[in-house]
Amino acid sequence: MPSGLHRTYGAHHLHFITCSCYRRLPFLSTARSRDRFLSILEQTRQRYRFVVVGYVVMIKSHLGILLQDPAYNTEVGYGITFVPYTLEVS
Repeated sequence: MPSGLHRTYGAHHLHFITCSCYRRLPFLSTARSRDRFLSILEQTRQRYRFVVVGYVVMIKSHLGILLQDPAYNTEVGYGITFVPYTLEVS
């Protein structure tokens, strides 16, 4: 992490995460694939205890999620930092 930056957890800040599918392929084009994504998002939400304020699937290969971070998750050992990675590899 660059010097001078400070990460703050547990302040219930909102975080907007946007990403696209691998090579912008339309992996979210079917109802089944979108349902699978929602299932993974819910599992991740329960594991890391964050709040999903809203989400949108755009053009079948792009999505945005608005999250609110919870208190620092001492059980897992980190805050919301690893949520995008967990969604990506699932």
